[in-house]
Amino acid sequence: MATIDQALLDRTKFLGSQFDAMVLKLAGPPLDLRVFFTLAHGFITKKIAQHIDLFSNPSALMRLNDCFATTYLTAINGSPHNDWEKAFRICKSEQNAMRSGFVGFIFLAPGAFESCGACMANVHIKRDLRDALKKVSDVDPQDYGNILIFVTRGNLYAEVKIRGVGKGALMVMTSLAFVKALNLDVKAWRNQVFQDCYGMPVPDPAEAFVTEINRREGT
Repeated sequence: MATIDQALLDRTKFLGSQFDAMVLKLAGPPLDLRVFFTLAHGFITKKIAQHIDLFSNPSALMRLNDCFATTYLTAINGSPHNDWEKAFRICKSEQNAMRSGFVGFIFLAPGAFESCGACMANVHIKRDLRDALKKVSDVDPQDYGNILIFVTRGNLYAEVKIRGVGKGALMVMTSLAFVKALNLDVKAWRNQVFQDCYGMPVPDPAEAFVTEINRREGT
């Protein structure tokens, strides 16, 4: 078992609390569409801290997450770089349109959180994660691949928090059918930036890792 750096773990837990605080702020009223992405990101950060002992190089993973998450928290707290400014403008436009009246609500509300979240994920992965991987050069490929289980479950967690258990699960099941056609495949984005930065492929989550996570969480 790898040694856990307590300072890095404390930092990861602190970042999780920062996400929780931002979720409360974005929950309003009025409700901000960006809360969906923030819920999912916070879930991932907290799961990394909760299960850090399962990773081969936990220090590198926590340093990567720190760099990655801090960039987003800086942006959502009012100091976004130019790509975040563009993404936030798109989310704001969707939010304004959704609130504009009956037609906007009917046609935009059902997928507005997901659409905003996809736009934010695009920026955060293709720019912020790429930048973080360039700074943190010793992330274990299998550790990185294993995180995908938290990414997938983070999406479901956000759906459930926003829409409730039944509708949340339905939205995830529905989105799987057209996610690749819309070029919203987060797994592909994550794998590509790792391949570009590290020059090696990303393995799928290890069966033993998923089994242990399921055992610990009773799923």
